[in-house]
Amino acid sequence: MGTVGVAAVLGGTGRGAPSPGLAAATRAPGHTPFPTPAVSATARPAPAMLDHDAVAASAVKRFVEGEWEKVKPYGTQPLAPRVEGGAKVFDMSIDAIKHRIDALKEPLNALGYNGTWPGPTLRVVAGDTVRATFKNNLPETTGVHFHGQRLPNKMDGVPLVTQDPIQPGGSFTYEFVARTTGSHMYHSHHNATDQVGRGLLGAFIVDPKDPAERPDRPYGVTQDVVWISNDSLGGGRDDASLASARDADACGRSRWLSAGERRLHLRHARREPGRALGRRRGVR
Repeated sequence: MGTVGVAAVLGGTGRGAPSPGLAAATRAPGHTPFPTPAVSATARPAPAMLDHDAVAASAVKRFVEGEWEKVKPYGTQPLAPRVEGGAKVFDMSIDAIKHRIDALKEPLNALGYNGTWPGPTLRVVAGDTVRATFKNNLPETTGVHFHGQRLPNKMDGVPLVTQDPIQPGGSFTYEFVARTTGSHMYHSHHNATDQVGRGLLGAFIVDPKDPAERPDRPYGVTQDVVWISNDSLGGGRDDASLASARDADACGRSRWLSAGERRLHLRHARREPGRALGRRRGVR
């Protein structure tokens, strides 16, 4: 079912005023800051371009005015485990939900873990025993695969190959030792093109056991943001930006994970220095 892309980038995350060009574009529909050969700087923009500029200006205005307050609950929020018998335990539900791409469109019929799309971020340390129980509240079967980790084969999450499907109303517990560090995903692996596209995915972060190897030590990271691209239902919502702090002095690490139909577009932080810390690509 395509690929999962992961990238980690380090950079400042401060939020400043819009650039003069952006401000001008939002004030004057039809303004083209960077003309292309097909559209000269002096030519009258076509109606389609005027519409395009108006849509972009509207999106910027809604974001600046706090649209994120109208599209809760947010995905990718950290879920603290409880400790039971030395294991880090995560209680998860698989639900039919209503999800809003933005404040204008009607909510979509979607799927989510613990009621959100993307699901909550699960974070552990290499060497931890992880126990995650998923309760299927859907009217259809499903299964869960932890991408990038070595699980017992009977818990690999591929229904009818390594495990039975999780039936409606049923539960399944995955238990394994977290080994591979970095930014990973957990997601459906049953009718996955449909179920992942409707929202069944979330971030699984494994920090190095040695604190000196974590990004806050060598790079002074104060903010770790998870961003997941998933555009299958006609749009994506940047919950990482919606929920992240607006600290002008922050040094942020952004974890970009892609499960959409398009390739991951690596973002850039305007006016802020940064560096790529690593990339990973894997087949689902």
